Amino acid sequence: MSYVKLICPSCNSKHEVSNYYIKENNITSLEDLAKQLCTCLNIIEVSEITEPTDQELLENTIFNDKAFKQLNKKTNLRGNLIVYSVYNYIPMNRLNFNYLKEFHSAVLDIESIFSNKWNKKELLLKFKCQKDLRSSRYWEDKFKFVPGHNEDHDNSYIIMRALKNRDKKYINFLSKALNTILKKQKITICRIPSSKVSKPNGCEDLIGELCKINPEFENASQSIKRTQDIIPAHLGGYRDEELHKKSSSISDLELFNNKDVLLIDDIITTGKSAIAYSELIKEKTNPKSLNLLIFGKTTDDNIKH
Repeated sequence: MSYVKLICPSCNSKHEVSNYYIKENNITSLEDLAKQLCTCLNIIEVSEITEPTDQELLENTIFNDKAFKQLNKKTNLRGNLIVYSVYNYIPMNRLNFNYLKEFHSAVLDIESIFSNKWNKKELLLKFKCQKDLRSSRYWEDKFKFVPGHNEDHDNSYIIMRALKNRDKKYINFLSKALNTILKKQKITICRIPSSKVSKPNGCEDLIGELCKINPEFENASQSIKRTQDIIPAHLGGYRDEELHKKSSSISDLELFNNKDVLLIDDIITTGKSAIAYSELIKEKTNPKSLNLLIFGKTTDDNIKH
């Protein structure tokens, strides 16, 4: 039997597969086959948005052309761990306001003012993109407390409202948006757990919605759990990879073994939790590939996470 030598484009590992297997499975791309066979941190390819209704919904939001380009700017952590991030996140401890208090109140007021003037699809998550708002008297009145306002403030608020505040409408929007990227792929989706045992978070909600939309996705949101509380980083808790791993466990191993796994979280700063949970997954299971998607990357490298 004759064999073909393959090289993984991500890590350059070498593999062999028979010509018979290639022929019987109608494989046309040897590069894609190499990535499927390799157990390194392969990259989930981003597909184009093709459905007009999704295009209308997603225009000028988290998954627009600019965001796709940022999504493709990968962060390499220790061990060649590749992390995708979409937004820049400005932490609240650098600001004189709270995203889920003053900023949230201003957004709700604006949404109320324009609820009868703007299409609801346009209003949801897109207040920052409305030229009418920026040029209106309401902008200066409602957002004057934000010095040097920019898109990073708006994007940071989106993360907080959707994933920290567990806003159902925002979760629903993000799940539809993410599905347009990940659709037609069989993926196990899990999340980095909260610092406290059994404390739910918005990433669990997002995974649940994604799996309702797309039956190809497997819900592993409850498979990685915190087994003992740790002090949250924003309250001064010390974080390292071993602490994360020792205070967590993985169940339902069959959801991970030989599967393409997507690990998601809301915010990344130092990358310690991303490293820890990717290592935990690889130590306890045998995924075909492991990818990380983080919605917000902290803009200040000196802030500890």
